[in-house]
Amino acid sequence: MGELIRCANCTAPLHPEPNASSATCRYCGFETRLSPGDAPSSGAATPAPGSHPRTAEMIGLATPSGVVIPLVAADTELPKAHTETLSTSNDDQDTLHVTLVAGVAATAEGNRELARIDFPIATKGPRGTVQIQMAIEVDIHGGVVVALAERGTDNGLRRDGMQVGVG
Repeated sequence: MGELIRCANCTAPLHPEPNASSATCRYCGFETRLSPGDAPSSGAATPAPGSHPRTAEMIGLATPSGVVIPLVAADTELPKAHTETLSTSNDDQDTLHVTLVAGVAATAEGNRELARIDFPIATKGPRGTVQIQMAIEVDIHGGVVVALAERGTDNGLRRDGMQVGVG
């Protein structure tokens, strides 16, 4: 067994049992039929679990001062989901500006911009009282989806089509 065997559905690495005729993906559950010689022979070492693709770079939230708050660390096993609660920084703020970056630097300037989102706030109030739930999902191919939702309202948006490096 020299070549890496991948899931026919999601392309994640498979880890077949010795002499198996098929293997089930640990990520998506799809069963892939194996050709003779694909599975290790009995007594051969089975690859360790957890060998899904990993992020090659960090995904972070750039603050107005240019500092990056890491949300998904570099070298994180994929798929990965992360949620973060954001709040307003000014009284009666009407828009939350969210800038997501990807890279390895601690500052926004040293990273690649993934998305700049202006999220309209439905509820006005004192700074810090309006809360926005941000959810980030990174699939095994490095595709990034961001969803923002204002707590206590049905105000929300979803942005996809972003890509982060996978190693």
